[in-house]
Amino acid sequence: LRLTNNLSGQVIVSNVKSNTRILVYNINGSLVKTFETNSDTNFNLNGGVWIILVKDAEGQKSFKLMTN
Repeated sequence: LRLTNNLSGQVIVSNVKSNTRILVYNINGSLVKTFETNSDTNFNLNGGVWIILVKDAEGQKSFKLMTN
């Protein structure tokens, strides 16, 4: 699984191999977005600092992202 950010607010999730749950938290720890996917996807975030939690069959990973 790979998560990239182009700094314009678009987040790209690639190399998705199984059912994957994505949770997006703001810097204060509030859950602001959640969704599930079985394939590569992308979504947009407003400017700020975000914590992305990704859960799949292999476990979970967290990412810290900054967007403009």
